[in-house]
Amino acid sequence: MAKVFELTASALETTYLELKSTDKRVYGVATFDEKNKELQLYLLNKTCENQLVKLSLAGAKVKGKMHFNSFDESGNEMQQTIRYNRDVFTLPAYSFSKIVFNMK
Repeated sequence: MAKVFELTASALETTYLELKSTDKRVYGVATFDEKNKELQLYLLNKTCENQLVKLSLAGAKVKGKMHFNSFDESGNEMQQTIRYNRDVFTLPAYSFSKIVFNMK
C-alpha cells in the first residue's frame, strides 16, 4: 500500500487538470508540474480485463518518453518506459497506473 503513496507523492504542489473518461470502468486524475514540465496521469482500471486507452490531450504537445508504473491485482509493481509516438496504450487489468509525459 505504501507504494501507491510513493507513486502519487509527485502530484503534491502541482496543478490539477480535468480528466474525462468515456469508459466508466477507468478512473483518473491528471496534474501538471510547471517546474519540471511534466504531465502526470493517474489511472485506475477496475476491470478484470486489460483496457485499451486512447488519449486526447487538448492544447498539449507531448515529446520524449512515457514512463509507466503500474500495480497489478497482487500488488506487484510493473515499470516500463516507451517512446511516446501514439495516443493509444493498454492499462493492465485491476491496475493503478502513473504515466508521466515530458512536456519540454
